Amino acid sequence: TNVIGGASAGAGNLLSGNSQSGVGLKNAGTCGNLVQGNYIGTDASGRLALANINSGITVLGAGSNLVGGTATAERNVISANKLAGIYVTTNSVGNLVQGNYIGLDVTGTNALGNLKNGVSIDSASSNTIGGTLAGARNIISGNCSNGVAIYGNPATGNAILGNYIGSDFRGLAASSNRLCGIQIQSPANTIGGTATGAGNLISGNVLDGIFLDGTNAASNLVQGNWIGTAADGKTGLMNMHA
Repeated sequence: TNVIGGASAGAGNLLSGNSQSGVGLKNAGTCGNLVQGNYIGTDASGRLALANINSGITVLGAGSNLVGGTATAERNVISANKLAGIYVTTNSVGNLVQGNYIGLDVTGTNALGNLKNGVSIDSASSNTIGGTLAGARNIISGNCSNGVAIYGNPATGNAILGNYIGSDFRGLAASSNRLCGIQIQSPANTIGGTATGAGNLISGNVLDGIFLDGTNAASNLVQGNWIGTAADGKTGLMNMHA
């Protein structure tokens, strides 16, 4: 139940230039924490890189934490880090990542990519990236690898909902992830859904919109997404290799 940053004016931290991650949430019992309103991997303007050498945020064996939120003031800018923007790994369950810019600068229009994936879920289950409310939408774009990667056989039951992956914050122009929008190497995860707001916009990426990779990528559910279109539903915003 710690708060790192906050939604009030001046509450956000500048968490940049460190030799490890900007924020680490680690081990059982590290739960109910809020990470909100921070710049993680940028300078104080939110426009230039000041990288953490590891990931922006590492979640290792920790559960039920909230990164971001549905209010604009709760948004973290998590960009320009040397590994992933957010790395969620072994035994991390029930974490929620909402409303962040991951791989873009503070304006939501200019790429400031993390050098690996925007979000990596590695052998961790039942985490949610995004949500059905418009304010829960993460913009996961401009990263130097995939927008989202899910891998490791224990990485099941994760949900990727309502995000813009590969576009700017408006969903109208490309801010490409340099590999795929989403790469999945694990079973039984959900990308989008039938509920209002559950579908992701997965467009403008350099390779595939969604890449199901290998025999372990079984029983995943992909529904209700817009893949290769802009947010107006009328304009093409193609993934180059899909």
